[in-house]
Amino acid sequence: MDIGIWKQQLDLTGDKGKYSNYSVESEPFAEGVNSKVYRCTRDGFTFAIKMPVTVPEDESETGRRFAEMKFEIERWDLLSRLFPNDAICIFDYGFDPFPWSVMELADRSLAMAIAEGTATVDDIIQILESLQNLHSIRVSHLDIKPENILGVNGRWKFADFGSIVTGSSGAVVTPRYRAPEQLQNKPADQRADIWHIGLILYRLLAGHIPFISGNPEEILERIQSENIDLSCIPLEYQPVILKALAVNPDRRFQSAQEFKEALMKVNMTASDNVPAEPQYPDHIAQAIDFCLGKERFDVFAAYALVKDGEDPLAQMMAAVFEFNGKGTDMDVLSAIGRMESNLSALFKLAQSDPLAQFLLGEMYLRGIYLDENDKLGFELIRRSASRNFPLALCEFGTCYEEGCGVEVDHMKALINYSKSSEMGCIEALHRLGRIFETGNEYVQRDHQKAIDIFDECIDRGYYMAFYDLAATCVNGLDDLIDEPLFRKYGLMYLEKVGQHDSLVIFDDDSPLYAGNDRVEFVIVKDGVKVIPDEAFKNCTNLSCVSLGSTVETIGADAFSGTTVRTLNVPSSVRDIRPNAFKISTLTELKLHNGLVNIGTDAFFGNSLERLTIP
Repeated sequence: MDIGIWKQQLDLTGDKGKYSNYSVESEPFAEGVNSKVYRCTRDGFTFAIKMPVTVPEDESETGRRFAEMKFEIERWDLLSRLFPNDAICIFDYGFDPFPWSVMELADRSLAMAIAEGTATVDDIIQILESLQNLHSIRVSHLDIKPENILGVNGRWKFADFGSIVTGSSGAVVTPRYRAPEQLQNKPADQRADIWHIGLILYRLLAGHIPFISGNPEEILERIQSENIDLSCIPLEYQPVILKALAVNPDRRFQSAQEFKEALMKVNMTASDNVPAEPQYPDHIAQAIDFCLGKERFDVFAAYALVKDGEDPLAQMMAAVFEFNGKGTDMDVLSAIGRMESNLSALFKLAQSDPLAQFLLGEMYLRGIYLDENDKLGFELIRRSASRNFPLALCEFGTCYEEGCGVEVDHMKALINYSKSSEMGCIEALHRLGRIFETGNEYVQRDHQKAIDIFDECIDRGYYMAFYDLAATCVNGLDDLIDEPLFRKYGLMYLEKVGQHDSLVIFDDDSPLYAGNDRVEFVIVKDGVKVIPDEAFKNCTNLSCVSLGSTVETIGADAFSGTTVRTLNVPSSVRDIRPNAFKISTLTELKLHNGLVNIGTDAFFGNSLERLTIP
């Protein structure tokens, strides 16, 4: 073997590079310890081509690596011919100047499906069926993991047969998925594959594998203790998991077929026994409706309904309200007391109850009392959402939008928000409004649609939508700020919620707010004639001002150094004093008849894009 030629050939891939009549992309889309996988094309068809990563300097090591790759490719090719529905198909391969293989291009891996929350127990049943076919000719894979199971046209197939053996010889495999006998370097057979699938099933149901970290010795010690945490596994699946993950291979399922039949029986029972929408006591049901905002969003009313409830769900709902300061003053000590008394009951309820799953998922996602765990939180929210619990559907969408416990997927976020809002969830509707306000790769920006959504949210009592509505009025309309709408909901917000640092209703008795960076919105009440000098100077976050219909004088430096973008000066204004809006961020300005004086540098330092002068 000429090492120099091998190295030279490894550098041939590229946008213009070709290998054996295949055009190969410059960057791999998958990479392992010893190989990389690239997309390649030939005759208008797209494939995947697998090539070595590096070449050992030692020629004996090169020969050993070459032999291993040659063995894997030849056996893989044979298996794909025998079982084209169970193993990723090899279409072409060669060994000159190094081993390479061209195979069908998969849609995704099982690892991706589990992370997205789209994998199901039915998928594991199909995978066990494929595994039984391989075992039927005494072939053991011995390195099964979610990354090595690939989806093609709706069917899962095995890939990466680098550890494949016939009979009972050992193999080096991915540490986290090693069976106990592999960790001890003992002979392994098809029952090691049973262990691997058992771990994958555990990961699917719990969101993680039971032996997450540590060196092989530490993992083996935890495995041999046979103390597997099943608290996150539905009760009906626990016996199956325990048997698949038995330390002694003789106590495991002895074949993939036996494993499949046991799982099918449990899965059928679980499907038949999926409870209908739970019937909660009146105080719980009404509290959920207030949180959804079906008729009126009111977390204060929701908290009042559950705070004295003696059942675990009411206690835990009250605890979450108190911990977050929603519907009541923040009271962490009270929240912790409730959680300590009811957490074990909540874990038991979370085996099947969607509200319990939602509450527990929120606790993991937000780090409320429990250690923050995005993956576990996401899995619990996914289970609750699969039962069409509208609050969980909304949170499920948020996980996808923000990449919390799962990769960002704006389409899945949109689907779940839409479904949740159709079931009456006001928060999901609000989030849809935000999507329309900004737009994304799937939704065209539509400011009027956003305003209509925020308008509905406020009408149903979700007053936080006022801030989005105000920002949309300022930043999104083709015309200047929609002042009547802005004033209407600003006053309504203050009436319902009370004074808020970011929203100022300014009258003759108001203090000066100069330098207050918490102020974002200002509504000047009708009746005010003079806005004092420096009233809002250097309020750097002030972006929206409604001057009303009676203001006659805007004082010097009244709004200088703010971030007001649009301004409609009412016809009542006669005098705008020097520096009134100096070095703000005005882009749109509308003046009216009746203005007598504009002081020096009143609008200096702005980048006006639209100026309307009567």
